[in-house]
Amino acid sequence: MALLDFDTIFKKKESQVLFGKNNISLIFLSAILFITFLALGHVFGGREELRERMNDPFTNWINIPVNSSEEKVVNRMIDDFEEKGIADSFNIESIDPYQIYWFKSFDSELKRTRNYRVRSINVSDPILKNLLDEENTVVKSKTPFSECAIIVTEAVMNNLGHPFGEEDQIQLPILDNEYADEKAIMIFSVSAVVKELPDNVDIAITDELMSLLNADVQKTGFIDQRDKNECSFFSKEQKEEAWIAEELLPDSVLMGTLNHIPVQINGEDYVAHSFKISTSYPFYSWLRLQSNWYEKGCYTQLPFNCNSQVNNRLIAFYYAFNFSGLSKVKPFRDYIKEKYNIEVSLDQVESRNNFYLMSRLANLFIYLLVFFSCGSILLFLQNIVKNHLEKIKANLGTLKAFGLSDKRIRKLYIQIILRFFCYASLVAFVCLLLYNGIIQTAGWKVYFDLLNVRMLLIWAMLLLILLFFFRYLIAKTLFRAPGDLIYNR
Repeated sequence: MALLDFDTIFKKKESQVLFGKNNISLIFLSAILFITFLALGHVFGGREELRERMNDPFTNWINIPVNSSEEKVVNRMIDDFEEKGIADSFNIESIDPYQIYWFKSFDSELKRTRNYRVRSINVSDPILKNLLDEENTVVKSKTPFSECAIIVTEAVMNNLGHPFGEEDQIQLPILDNEYADEKAIMIFSVSAVVKELPDNVDIAITDELMSLLNADVQKTGFIDQRDKNECSFFSKEQKEEAWIAEELLPDSVLMGTLNHIPVQINGEDYVAHSFKISTSYPFYSWLRLQSNWYEKGCYTQLPFNCNSQVNNRLIAFYYAFNFSGLSKVKPFRDYIKEKYNIEVSLDQVESRNNFYLMSRLANLFIYLLVFFSCGSILLFLQNIVKNHLEKIKANLGTLKAFGLSDKRIRKLYIQIILRFFCYASLVAFVCLLLYNGIIQTAGWKVYFDLLNVRMLLIWAMLLLILLFFFRYLIAKTLFRAPGDLIYNR
């Protein structure tokens, strides 16, 4: 019991001295730890954000256009990369051809149109995973991205006034540019509404749909071109037979029953009309006839077959080189310049190389911060402990003379220093939690990663360094004989 009482009293009294008057030394050490781990939290948070961007196919690609003068060279390069294993040497995960197209899209009232850039995407392209992740997706419908489904940006839907809530089906009406003097409408199902798309495009479609849009429909069967004696259109209000016969069918006679079916397009109410007429029109004549209905508020939906097969491979307007990392982007540019005389935009290469360099700099900052923190804490505690031991050398000599072992004294001081460091760490951690709570509540876009296993490892490393250093410092002081300590010899 006496030994326990001595240890308790010794640690209490010595802790009070080392903690400083009004715990000023404890507060100062807490401030050093707070600033250190605050900086580390921002470095780790920024590094994680940088890492995600570097691993994001939005960032991890180089686009090479295929113009007529370089088409053969580019195609030869692609064949070499795919057949000779060159892609692996540059950390290239995939090489995907794509096209840029234009859609003229209707607003929700079918009165106004806007042109939008469209990009083809292969359903196996790794970029698709990032396009449809939670951070980039605003609304995802039950229609998968395949065949004739499309992906649209939030800006397009807002500009056109189309609602896109949590619906089973979202649709986008597109003016056809080929078959009816821009008066027929093709309605595509929307697979997802997203925040952004690559290449600064507004709409993404599958490679299959892009090929069908550019192929000969007489061969693919994408659009039925048989002669027509059946009519269908939709309008905001229901149309009667007499009005249809007079306004829409001047040279034909309406035959059979007129069907009126209520339909909705993105929450907007319309009436779909269908009937037969006496005259059988060739396909293009029929479309020219129906194109005149557009001005009367009657809209013809051009039917298309998404199961159509197109045999020809998608003609590449661009090739996207997707990299698993950015360390080989610059060597890649130099290689294709020397081997194939193909120039890659310097902006593309430099921006990706800068990402890589910033990641390396972030690692350097981490090492520097840890080194600075260790140095600052060691110097601060060494000054406190060494000065204190110098002041009480006579007392320590007396304790040794009465039989208190060096090992026991060293153990007590190590426990005091351990308590000192842990108390300061606890104060710093509470302050960091408050800081993290403030930035989370305020919604500030500040990259800060507090609950990170690397932060714990750095703290543990600091603790081990301190224990090792002060074990040596205290042992060096106690190495002398009791008389030398008492008389300062």
